[in-house]
Amino acid sequence: MRSRRQAILSAASSGELDRLKKLLAKYDGGRGLANTVRNIKDDNGVGIIHFAAIKGHLNVLKYLIEELGLDFNMKDEKGKSPFLHATTSGNLNTFECLLEKGVDPESSTSRGYSPLHCAAEKGYTEILTRLLSRGINVNGSSEIGTPLDLAANLGQFEAMRILLDHNANYGFTPLEITAINGYRDGVEILFPVTSRITEYADWSVGGVIRHVHSDQAKEQRKLKAKERFHEAKLCGADAFKKQDYFQAMICYSQANEIGPHDATVLSNRSMCWARMKDGKPALDDAIACISLRPDWPKGYYRAGVAYNLLKRYSDAQKAFLEGLKLSPNCQELKDALREAVQAQLKTL
Repeated sequence: MRSRRQAILSAASSGELDRLKKLLAKYDGGRGLANTVRNIKDDNGVGIIHFAAIKGHLNVLKYLIEELGLDFNMKDEKGKSPFLHATTSGNLNTFECLLEKGVDPESSTSRGYSPLHCAAEKGYTEILTRLLSRGINVNGSSEIGTPLDLAANLGQFEAMRILLDHNANYGFTPLEITAINGYRDGVEILFPVTSRITEYADWSVGGVIRHVHSDQAKEQRKLKAKERFHEAKLCGADAFKKQDYFQAMICYSQANEIGPHDATVLSNRSMCWARMKDGKPALDDAIACISLRPDWPKGYYRAGVAYNLLKRYSDAQKAFLEGLKLSPNCQELKDALREAVQAQLKTL
């Protein structure tokens, strides 16, 4: 059975449509080809339609969508749609095909990573321009920042220019971002086309680089970072109150990017992941929280909740017990421990 599944995925990956159809017919067993295709995935949860999008096989992609009626927004186990896979691989054929079919161009993973983030990160300027022509949000947030953040951090200068032309927000000019990130070649490219910034006494390539790395400039960036950190935390708390857990996660991710050693932020983001029923990142954040503040019961409570989501009830009980060692009278931990025990008993 496994070898037949691998053969089907191989046929889809190589664009052998006739062979794919024959293999699917043998594998079907009366369940219907569409259902059969939906259930065939590799060990990473990537399906046939995703492989077709990655490899750029229009014949396979059109067969799956037009003849079998597969959902072209269908996500794999990591939350990636065929469109995001096509963008990641930089394949214009499948990218354009899916766009014409009416795919959601802003569809993102549970962590907010969208096709626009991907195109900016990889410097795919043609794809970036096509996406922005659809009027999508240029400042879309993700756990790892906005598209402009990614382009700036990786020195994708042309992608930065395109994003800024579409009114992407950033606290610094592209020239300053490039200098801060240590890309002298990029500074030399951007300097001639950047209007003079009055606070720079020495308006030259070397002067810009020296200024952004001066103690004064570093201190100013620290102050700005503190402001943005507190704003992001407030944004997260406000979104959580409104039960907008995805936006709250994004805000706490922004805070974590600025201040990665804040246990409260990690605890709050773990809570957001848990409310969205996403156990793995909820656990990752809880463990990181515990490593920063091993004497804080809340971190163990967050870990226990995450373990429960992952159906690791024994580990959940251990986490709640660790929390109770630190706070023996905490009713929240006692209730959670009892529920974890009951959940495990139901599995026996």
